[in-house]
Amino acid sequence: MLMKKNILLYVAAVAGLVLAGCNKTGTPEASGSMNMTVKASIGNLAKVAYDGTETTFTNGDKLSLYAWTGSDKEVSSPLVVDGVVNTFDGEVWTPQTQMLWKNVHDNHYFIAVSPAKNIVSFTADEYVLNPAEYEANDLLIANELNGKKATPDFTPAPVDLVFSHALAKLNVNLKFRSQWAATPEVTSVATTAMDCYKVNYLTKAVTAYGDASQVALQPLTTTPQAYALSFSGLQVPQNGVTVITVVIGGVDYVYTAAQPIDLLSGKVTTLGLIVGREELTLDEISVDDWVAEGTDFGDLEMEEEGPGITVGQVIGDDGNIYAADKLPGGVTAVAMICYVSGDHGLALALADEGQMVWSTAKTTCEAKTPTVPGCTWKLASKDEWNNMITATGGYAVLRDGFSGVGGTNMQKDQYWSSTDDGSGYIAWTCNFNNGNWFDPYADSERYVRACLEF
Repeated sequence: MLMKKNILLYVAAVAGLVLAGCNKTGTPEASGSMNMTVKASIGNLAKVAYDGTETTFTNGDKLSLYAWTGSDKEVSSPLVVDGVVNTFDGEVWTPQTQMLWKNVHDNHYFIAVSPAKNIVSFTADEYVLNPAEYEANDLLIANELNGKKATPDFTPAPVDLVFSHALAKLNVNLKFRSQWAATPEVTSVATTAMDCYKVNYLTKAVTAYGDASQVALQPLTTTPQAYALSFSGLQVPQNGVTVITVVIGGVDYVYTAAQPIDLLSGKVTTLGLIVGREELTLDEISVDDWVAEGTDFGDLEMEEEGPGITVGQVIGDDGNIYAADKLPGGVTAVAMICYVSGDHGLALALADEGQMVWSTAKTTCEAKTPTVPGCTWKLASKDEWNNMITATGGYAVLRDGFSGVGGTNMQKDQYWSSTDDGSGYIAWTCNFNNGNWFDPYADSERYVRACLEF
């Protein structure tokens, strides 16, 4: 019995040594040396907004990373990395929570999206394009499906992710026939296209679905030579787009393409249109890669028109216009410029007047103080609100743009316009939570922000 006991002790000791040897690959996992990191690029593609040369991610950009083992043909559960948000500081990507390789033996597969989001379906994730939220809607996708492993010696080896644009981009350049004495004010440019889509992240396929609606383009600060105005916007990739609508002075000028236009992922389609008094005609059309070389087309900074007057400047109580950080002593900013047409435009007060019924909203705005030389306080009309929303880059940009100039941002709620249905009982409000328009009864209370016409 003693001999048998000694043999058992010897076997147990040997087994302990074997287990200890096996744990050489397990110890780094526990200590964190199996940490996973990423590096990311957009190849030679340009981001939506750039200065003519910017093709990389910039400080503050975020991506969501997903990783799994098993097969490159489907995303397997449980995920090794489940949507961890990584933030770029200009040099490296830092994960919000620790990311670890499962082991050193299995191939790992990756999907990443930027801006960061929670993926609901890896093969049919649903989106609705919001043309006003331009940069936030520029969906970039990377997938690494060749199979990557942690290095056997646990040396750092970031996962290299190369992103591409999921959406298409449409540019529209406008020139005007000699019947126009001067370049007219263009209220809006829009396509008639589907704005709902599904994404398969494994294949990067984008599928449009649903009914077609008007998808607005944004005014650009830069216009190619020979054209007077330019507009640009993200589009859901799809075939068969035929209609472009340009609104001037309340009149719709409609271009119907003889050959349907195909909008392609990662491609820029550019249309040159000639505006006559009664029609739109095609000047030229081209399809190019979404690259940054040779043009700063796509720079969607706030629109600038007129000599020295730009959206985002402020109007002082002396009636003069200033950059928000260059107010002279004794001058108080009273409104932020939100729309410019030549030397004139619209500005919004730096704070709300509160909530009130429609009739009170109009009289309150008209009586607002301080009075500003050369300017008039009023409640903006529906069209004027739309002009300001478009010029500033979208309802959310307008809503949240006042804190940067010393004001108070607008609420995610409804704001009165001065436009009613003609009865005096129902008036229009814009909801700054989603950008939609509503027509409540005029005796209901809604938020009010005074408009300064200059």
